[in-house]
Amino acid sequence: MRTAKFTVARSRRALVSAATTAGLVLGTFTGLLLTGAPAQAAPAGSTITGPGGTCVDVSGDDIGVNGAAVQLWACQPQAFDQHWTRGANGSLTVLGRCLDINGNGTAAGTKVELWDCNGVGGQNWQQRANGSLFNPQSGRCLDSPSGATANGTRLQIWDCNGSAAQQFRIGAATGESNGGVLIMPLGDSITDGFNVPGGYRSDLWQYLAADGHTDDFVGSQSNGPARLGDHDHEGHPGWRIDEIDAHAAAWVRATSPRTILLHIGTNDMTQNYDPAGAPARLSTLLTHITDAAPGADVLVSDLIPLADPTLESRAEQYNAAVPGVVSALAAQGRHVHFVSMHTALTTADLADGVHPTAGGYSKMAARWYAALISSPVTRWEAENPAYATVHDADLPSSPTASGGVKAGHIDNADSYLQYTITAPYTGAYRMYVRGGNGMGTTCTHLLTVNGGSAVTVSYPAYGWDEWSMTGVDVQLQQGANTVRFAKGACYAEIDAIDFATLGAPTPWI
Repeated sequence: MRTAKFTVARSRRALVSAATTAGLVLGTFTGLLLTGAPAQAAPAGSTITGPGGTCVDVSGDDIGVNGAAVQLWACQPQAFDQHWTRGANGSLTVLGRCLDINGNGTAAGTKVELWDCNGVGGQNWQQRANGSLFNPQSGRCLDSPSGATANGTRLQIWDCNGSAAQQFRIGAATGESNGGVLIMPLGDSITDGFNVPGGYRSDLWQYLAADGHTDDFVGSQSNGPARLGDHDHEGHPGWRIDEIDAHAAAWVRATSPRTILLHIGTNDMTQNYDPAGAPARLSTLLTHITDAAPGADVLVSDLIPLADPTLESRAEQYNAAVPGVVSALAAQGRHVHFVSMHTALTTADLADGVHPTAGGYSKMAARWYAALISSPVTRWEAENPAYATVHDADLPSSPTASGGVKAGHIDNADSYLQYTITAPYTGAYRMYVRGGNGMGTTCTHLLTVNGGSAVTVSYPAYGWDEWSMTGVDVQLQQGANTVRFAKGACYAEIDAIDFATLGAPTPWI
């Protein structure tokens, strides 16, 4: 019997130094809905489901040596050699190596294997709308010989033909179900989480879990890190509005989501696919979705910024039309709602000019969550000297921090991170602490507000730079407030804190 291997999170604190400053205010949004609770950890990455519902797998003892055969095998949810990670260059990696065509070959029938990642053309794979995995260098597709589905079937490249033998979907559904309200993240690679596994879904899940609600992300795709409690989604890299439209009605009928989060249209802009017609295609897509799921509420965002001026010009024209599309459909009685995502990020939040950085995805999550709870969400970065200071602590850089820097080494009795928070009114607020903990056990800080009694803020051990959200109810006075985090049990770090108002619940919770 094949066994899955498990990894242990790093338990030693990384010592990094560098200080920069950054700040962010994430505005006010109206919107919708619900929330979630943590689930068991799963291997990072996504399964690739092939013919017969089998998974793309590594042969042998699963250590992934150079030349290890890549094959089909019965799917195992905890098998690390069946969970692949997509790279920005089109690579698919597992066990530290890439899916590779033997000898960088191009001939039909050439077998695929694992090999050290080196950026050659034989390691570039593109998911196509018809479900195939295409290799541009060879012009051929990943293939199961004669459509075989038996355990141990060795995979190859072959002339693309759209047959069942060439159906390989990255992140095909694991059927995760955590109960509660059904929420479908829907879109392209930005929903999938290109560059950053889980994308905005990771922090969105953390917000939902922090407020104690129960929800179930749904979709035919599944990927993301352990801190994302439910990995299911409908994010399809490279897909345009029309390609999503061809499947959306079937997806929503299959899963019956209560709420749909839609960010779509980026590929219409980057592919220059009739960008002027994109608003009409969006209207058609939304009509099909709401016809298929008339009881669902669809939150429709405009596009995040694009770094290239030509692409951004197209996106701005599209974005200007989106509120009107939503309003027209809402006037027909369809449950559609506009969310402004373009104002949540800047081009500094982009990793490659199109896809967000980890911090950019976090800002997207905050914008979605603000819409879901119909409340302003305001972010305060730990490193911004305008309102935050550290004492006997550091401000090291972090590739996953919202502003690229975190507050760390709050390790001693006199160590603290202190904010001066300006509140618009006296009363109750909900604070979300984006904290990190790589100690292998729950760690804490001691929180005081305006010199009051200390309360304990706890952080689960997802690993350093793997952020959780911890929710705390606080009372603030109008004007300036002192919010201090001091050392608690073991060690933890803080990226940022967010504040939302506490009012009457929306009708969607």
